[in-house]
Amino acid sequence: MAETGNPHQWGDAGWPFLSEIEDDNANGTGYVCVLDETDELRKVHPEEPTQDHAENRKEELPGDIVGAFSLLYGEEPEPDYGTIEGPGWRRDGRYAVIHRVASSGTRKGVAAFCFAWAAEQYHYLRLDTHADNKVMQSAVEQFGFVYCGTVRHEDAPGDWPAYDYIKKEEPNHAGS
Repeated sequence: MAETGNPHQWGDAGWPFLSEIEDDNANGTGYVCVLDETDELRKVHPEEPTQDHAENRKEELPGDIVGAFSLLYGEEPEPDYGTIEGPGWRRDGRYAVIHRVASSGTRKGVAAFCFAWAAEQYHYLRLDTHADNKVMQSAVEQFGFVYCGTVRHEDAPGDWPAYDYIKKEEPNHAGS
């Protein structure tokens, strides 16, 4: 992240903490993105066996983990989203929140893949990112998320740009 102008988001503190990732996995909210046999990205639950990633390999192989994310759903899966400064959320009620999107850095499109998969599961998504994370902000906006303001996190300083995404309903062309 520091290489792309964002040295502060995950910093030297070791965030995201291993305990958070373990909690995501135990709660069924953590996911990994792996390459399939056709060299395409696919989502699998962390308990599904994957191939060990060999750090010294120059190419990726089917089964390699190339990204990870957390996806939570409910009435208020992210309590820090209760207060937002700016235009505000475009919808009230239940939503899914995407957290801790991470990529191996070896494959482009991991964030967009995570967003698309999440949008297949839930029609209304929210997320936030560090103000310095211009790469994520660009990926979010390119996918179709809309800037809604800033949120503050109890355990992280600063204002975090927050976005939401409302999946457009596909028109029903049955019988036409």
